[in-house]
Amino acid sequence: MGFLISVHHLSKIESYVALAMEEGGTVVCGGKRPQLDPPLACGAFYLPTIVTRLATDSRCPTEKIFGPVVATHPFETCRATDVECSCCKFTHP
Repeated sequence: MGFLISVHHLSKIESYVALAMEEGGTVVCGGKRPQLDPPLACGAFYLPTIVTRLATDSRCPTEKIFGPVVATHPFETCRATDVECSCCKFTHP
């Protein structure tokens, strides 16, 4: 379980996961707040989340979410990985 800096940021994480599903992604684990007992129930916690089936240029994998969310992508070869990653806006030369 990931602790986030604020409830406001928790809402941002939730909106990214919702967007990922709108863009065709599948949440394979996590994707929600954990069920916690008080006093932790009102905290800014989010389950570690894995999203699959997203296009490599969709927002969830290309923007910095700063939360326990990862988008995974299958590649057939190492060369295919190099080509896709070189197109990422966070790649440094």
